[in-house]
Amino acid sequence: MAGLDLQLKVRQNAEELGDFLKDLDRWETDIKKKDEELKSSKTLLKKALPPVRNQRRKKNAKKKVEKPSKDVKDGPKRLSSYDYNAWDKFDVDEELKKLEENEAMETVSSSEEDTSDEEDIEEERRLLKALLEKDKGNDFFKEGKYEAAISRYTIAIQLDPSNAVFPANRAMALLKVQRFGAAEEDCNTAIALDVSYTKAYLRRGAARVLLGKLKEALDDYEKALRLEPENKQAKQEIAQLKQKLENGKVSTSKTDTRDARELKSKKPFKRIQIDEIGSDSSEDENTERESCGAKTTRDHSEKPKDGFGTEKDDNRNNKNQKAPKIMEIPSSADPGTGSTETTKSPEVTEEKKPKEGTKTAPKNSNIKNKIYEIPKTSIQLEKDWKELKNKPNQLFEYFKKISPKAYSKLFQQAIDSDMLSAIISLLHDYYIPAKLPVYNELEGLAQVQRFGMTAMFLSANDKKVLQNLFTYIKDNIVDNGSPSETRLEAVMKKYCL
Repeated sequence: MAGLDLQLKVRQNAEELGDFLKDLDRWETDIKKKDEELKSSKTLLKKALPPVRNQRRKKNAKKKVEKPSKDVKDGPKRLSSYDYNAWDKFDVDEELKKLEENEAMETVSSSEEDTSDEEDIEEERRLLKALLEKDKGNDFFKEGKYEAAISRYTIAIQLDPSNAVFPANRAMALLKVQRFGAAEEDCNTAIALDVSYTKAYLRRGAARVLLGKLKEALDDYEKALRLEPENKQAKQEIAQLKQKLENGKVSTSKTDTRDARELKSKKPFKRIQIDEIGSDSSEDENTERESCGAKTTRDHSEKPKDGFGTEKDDNRNNKNQKAPKIMEIPSSADPGTGSTETTKSPEVTEEKKPKEGTKTAPKNSNIKNKIYEIPKTSIQLEKDWKELKNKPNQLFEYFKKISPKAYSKLFQQAIDSDMLSAIISLLHDYYIPAKLPVYNELEGLAQVQRFGMTAMFLSANDKKVLQNLFTYIKDNIVDNGSPSETRLEAVMKKYCL
């Protein structure tokens, strides 16, 4: 089974690499076409610019004068020089006005043509500049400079708001800097401009997965699959999201019941008597106990289990509240001088309703003393990781329990770049000082799906740390149980080293 899984992963990595190279070839051909268009546009601009001012107007005037020359034959006959009666009727002023009007119309039409040509040229320049800004953004993205790429894509969007590629590219860069909400909005814009743009649906689906909108993400991947029925990424994401949604329903119910059980102490409870100062509170307590009975005294005698309620606290709060005389603690605490009413079950204490005015910290105490189990699902791993990411010592003990063979199951479709960077630092800062092996961990991480894409975007600092880890592996190679050089080099290639 392991050999088949390895073959499948190798095929998937090869297919992903092939798709990436195809996209790169397409991009190269597009750039060449744009470069040729730019060169041709420059030559056209040089040809379109008139060498002499008003030369185009004169040409248009000649053309317009030539057209009515055909109709002159059909028009009124030219006045002959000897027809004095006709010359007497001829109005010179009116004829001059007509000539001036014709000249004015010619100048207006020629100026309109000039302005329209200039507007077309300016529009073409603006669109070409937007494409150049997009290409610069792509270069920054490949170098890992995501903020610079975002700024370039923003300029491209401002220059050409009607192009759906620009907001979709900016969404990809926003995903890399973990601005998932903004990435979703850019994908919405791209889809509004082009409903058939598959990459916009895929990127919006990725953003929604990271935002926790799993159902909406599933809809996006299904739409992408309708547009491209052979899209492998959409098929994989749909299968994984469906499984994740099913596992989420089961795991949430299991974790809820488990958490409720963990909140209750497994040790038996004992009752101890607390000596109180002040007669008023004790009299009120006695009257209350006599009137209410055993259940109410049990409810009102609730105290935190880890010793936060001391005599000073009771003395300070006894004016505003009836201080309890009896509190239940686990048997591990120091026993009291004498025990009063014993209970049959430890469920007498009700942690859900602590009295007002008392210091309650059972949840904090449970978190401090909480023992994290080995995660079985990705949801449990994400939950524990969020709680422990700022506690490196506990995170080291927690991560050390996880078997490297389970990484592919726990991380499922992909590993986050930030989490990968944190794991690499953890291996370097804690495993090496403890003289623990790190090869199996690095190999297990490299077997996660789409690991190659995540490794491509590792920072220079992360790669230095990885180099130190691999040198540590090479320095501690033993004859038995150590990886061969070929296996070690294969893993290093997966980390782009």
